[in-house]
Amino acid sequence: MRNPGLTAAFVLLLPTSVLANQVLEKVEVRTTPDKAWAAIGDFCGIKEWHPAVASCELKQDGKARERILTGVDGGMTVEREMTRSDAAHAYSYRGLESLFPVEHYVSTIRVLPMDHGRVNILWVGAFKPVGPASDAEKAISANYLAGLQELKSKLEAKQD
Repeated sequence: MRNPGLTAAFVLLLPTSVLANQVLEKVEVRTTPDKAWAAIGDFCGIKEWHPAVASCELKQDGKARERILTGVDGGMTVEREMTRSDAAHAYSYRGLESLFPVEHYVSTIRVLPMDHGRVNILWVGAFKPVGPASDAEKAISANYLAGLQELKSKLEAKQD
């Protein structure tokens, strides 16, 4: 989903020199911001809620943290955390090795509180496509949506 207004909220977290293409997906979840952040705030916690991720290995060298994701299909992705704000319930990362047909990939995931025990979880990425832009956009969008839907299911199941 493209939404310039929502995307603009993340521009501060993404390097503007590579904002060639963008993908933004979101999901509304019946939960609190703290519970949503508890699920996604751990940089390697993605293995607990993304259906395409089989495992995550965290490596830290000084302040730099990298996660090595192994997919259920055996593919590997390496990402470096760039910024984190526990207060704002957001973190950004850069793709160092990606299965997506892109380069200069950066992404942010963030929890935005709504009202009455609901939040929006937004996931936005910016990248330069390698090959047709539509292929890159479709791949990233599908990845974000799969993760967000599984996250919604898990968080809302805990409410019942």
